[in-house]
Amino acid sequence: MIEKVRGPKNLKRPLVFAHRGASGEYPENTRIAFKKAISSRADLIELDVTLSADRKVVVIHDDDLDRTTRLVGNVRDFESEILRELDAGSWFSRKFKKETIPFLKDVLDMIRKSETDLNVEIKSTAMDDVVSGNSIESLVLDLIRRVELRKRILISSFSWKCLERIRTIDPEIKLGVLVGEESGSVDEAIGFAEKVGAWSVHPSVSEASKENLEKISAKNLLGVVYTVNETADMRTFLDRGADGLFTNFPDRMRKLLRKEY
Repeated sequence: MIEKVRGPKNLKRPLVFAHRGASGEYPENTRIAFKKAISSRADLIELDVTLSADRKVVVIHDDDLDRTTRLVGNVRDFESEILRELDAGSWFSRKFKKETIPFLKDVLDMIRKSETDLNVEIKSTAMDDVVSGNSIESLVLDLIRRVELRKRILISSFSWKCLERIRTIDPEIKLGVLVGEESGSVDEAIGFAEKVGAWSVHPSVSEASKENLEKISAKNLLGVVYTVNETADMRTFLDRGADGLFTNFPDRMRKLLRKEY
């Protein structure tokens, strides 16, 4: 569990982040993808959250529904009652037609009963202009507190403003600073991570050079690279010093770690 890990100097082995669950074999961000990630002994499940029209925290990657369901439109335009009934599995395979869109509350219940922890990525498009008790940052933290899972949760975002808001509300919850086109460079991410007391920095494969991973480690932050699916590439980034990898195939990475690391 992630509360046992205090930084790269004390890390026993690289962390397996199941990207949207075991999304290489199952429809992303669904219960069955999360169950498979748990059975694969992923250290953390990564998922994405946004809001429904009635301000429920929905687990889905895209702002729009049309890629993973048969409904067209923005997630935030629909009430949770409608979203709960959508088929979120058939796009991947007809055998998953009974898979529906989960809500964060549902996944937290799964996590509570498992030994796998959770990385909640808050979509920047879900943010309001002003933080309130009804904003996504507050709603996510409230759900986490209710199930008493605070020590087992990592919150990340490409919106560093979102992470600042989270830190203002909760001075101790773990934060992961995502690096991408929406954010700054790895060097800027490291500086920001120090400012907010983050736990990790998450560079893309294109930003995860040995030099950058060493810079992250030097500040006693975890360097977790996204998204790495081929075994040869997993070896490459682990040998560069990555403390963990986001992967659509957590079982594949776990097998590699058992065999070689």
